[in-house]
Amino acid sequence: MSQPIREALAETVYPSIAATAAGRACGMLLNLLPLSIGRVRLTHLLFGALLAPVAPVLYLVQKLVGKRYRLTQAAVESWPMIGATRSDRVELDRIATIDVRTRRGQTFFRAGDVHLFDAAGQTLLTLDGVPQPERVRQLILELKHAKRQRDAALATIAARQPVESA
Repeated sequence: MSQPIREALAETVYPSIAATAAGRACGMLLNLLPLSIGRVRLTHLLFGALLAPVAPVLYLVQKLVGKRYRLTQAAVESWPMIGATRSDRVELDRIATIDVRTRRGQTFFRAGDVHLFDAAGQTLLTLDGVPQPERVRQLILELKHAKRQRDAALATIAARQPVESA
């Protein structure tokens, strides 16, 4: 009798303030002008001090009412930041393609949205405003590959016939 495989957590991804409209507006403002003085952008000098009190408030709001994403050996899950009730779960086997899209204002935060699609092109789940979205995409692809290899190995083991002793 085979034991069920325990699902292990690979990583929890916490979105940045770029997941919110207000955060993206700050990012757009800070990247408004491409002019630099030395190595510092002019908009950072002009608006940095003005936006400095806004960023912690957005961060706190994000931590209270935002989402977090759990990447496990078997699925990608969406959870509220506070609470123990999962809001969505997508099995890795259902994910056919993964697309990274960067909305205006997210570039400043080096963040983007990771979209998970099924084989029919339907959106299964969107991970909004995650830092380093290409890295998150790659991690999901690696988890999918590892799951396929594990399932194939388990199928091979299950198909083996026991050797009868004489």
